[in-house]
Amino acid sequence: ARTTLSFVVAGPWGDLSNYYTDGTNDHTELQLALNRLNTLGGGEILLLKSTYNLGAGLTTYSNIGIRGLGINATIIKLNSTINADGLAGTGISNFSVRDLQINANSAGQNGISFNTGCSKFEIQNVLIKNATLKGFSLESSKDAKLIDCHAESNTQDGFAVSTSTTDTARRIRFVNCTSTSNTQYGFGFITSTTSHKVPEDCGMIGCYSINNLT
Repeated sequence: ARTTLSFVVAGPWGDLSNYYTDGTNDHTELQLALNRLNTLGGGEILLLKSTYNLGAGLTTYSNIGIRGLGINATIIKLNSTINADGLAGTGISNFSVRDLQINANSAGQNGISFNTGCSKFEIQNVLIKNATLKGFSLESSKDAKLIDCHAESNTQDGFAVSTSTTDTARRIRFVNCTSTSNTQYGFGFITSTTSHKVPEDCGMIGCYSINNLT
């Protein structure tokens, strides 16, 4: 289990926030907060009720929890001109994302991208919509739970669990997740075309795929 080493608050209220955001290029303050927690060895960032406008994607790290105040209260919105994942992590473990929305605004790439063996993480009550690629992209990830998550109107898959040429995804659990009006699969479990590795031991409980193209 992750041990919280530090706790910081980000948002538009200066008297409540360790990292003050003003609605313009909020990625600067949010990334500073994530970097600070990473330097301390981990912790949690609370995003207050606001729309956070990003001019660049965010990178998260091991042992960090990102928590909002609900999918209609904490909204991360990408600038329509950026070319990046909304929130990304590579090879990290023991982290979480919960209670927020990512509106990719038909820009960037994936809403969330956790790849290269990310492990032991949980995503709960997160809505991702309008991504140019996938809503939730989990490549070669392991031991993860997605609970009460929603993917809506993304250009490719709503949720994608995929393998790489050298590694495979394992033990990914979806609970009460919905995928609606995405251009490709609602839930995609994708085999590597070169190594032919397939996702292993993945499961779904109470999930729905509605009005996706394929």
